[in-house]
Amino acid sequence: MEETIRICIEDGEWEPQTGGGEEPRAGPSHEPEPSPGLQYTIRKKSERAYAKNAAVDRTYQVKVDEQHSGEKLKDIIGGLHRMFDDILDQARGDLAGNDLGRVVIHHEGLQDPIIVPLQPWDNLDADAVMGTIEKVLNSKQDLPVNESFEITIGSIDLPKGSGRRRQITRLTGKDNSLYLKKSIVTIENDDNLCMARAIGVAWAKLHRCTQDEWKTITQQRGTKSNLELILQHKKVPESYYKKLRTKNRREQKELAIVISRLAGVPLDRPASLNDIAAFEEALDVRVMVVSARLGE
Repeated sequence: MEETIRICIEDGEWEPQTGGGEEPRAGPSHEPEPSPGLQYTIRKKSERAYAKNAAVDRTYQVKVDEQHSGEKLKDIIGGLHRMFDDILDQARGDLAGNDLGRVVIHHEGLQDPIIVPLQPWDNLDADAVMGTIEKVLNSKQDLPVNESFEITIGSIDLPKGSGRRRQITRLTGKDNSLYLKKSIVTIENDDNLCMARAIGVAWAKLHRCTQDEWKTITQQRGTKSNLELILQHKKVPESYYKKLRTKNRREQKELAIVISRLAGVPLDRPASLNDIAAFEEALDVRVMVVSARLGE
């Protein structure tokens, strides 16, 4: 989790778009059918910049026009393919091929959104999106096009330069880029506290203090433990933060249990996305979850 330094919401007018142009080549599992151009609108919804690595995350929102309401998604495969060709091209803009993008498709008929996971833009095209959609349509063939059908496209503009920063180039497999980056803490646990551990470590990082600051705090310790002082003053000594990042140290679990209780999140089950708001309120933070693999 990285501290958000800027959020700019751009709720501009929806700009109508019409599918068209050259017919896409048929993929291995779909054949684009001749059909009228699919009407849809696209707008830039938000933009976020992150202080840690200067990455920028832009989100675009797409809606299919009401005239297609009631049509089945499986019956407009060709139109969807042409639409994704267009909107992916618009969303990518001048981003480099190794910058990252992902697509999230929401529909009230689905328990979970359809997600094309974060990947280099060179690999994110209409075929990749349609391949993911068709896997879902195999079991959900009657999904209609209605007001709940909404598409979000996110892109991350990675910082460029000649420095020695390790770039994110591989998201899966042993020794992938996420595992190798020292700025990312990997949580390894055998309990239900994975989310609480991750939030606790990130919270501690944001509240690190100097040795002199911590010395002043401990001068009036009384009978309080280090953890009690940390939560009271919202100050974390570097030595304690280092222990939180070390595998199999008890400090990480202890902090996770305490903040779970503060948030009112049960300890006898894994926390879910629905519990994030409780952690945010208890710790006075904003939590952002980024998934590279969800939907695979």
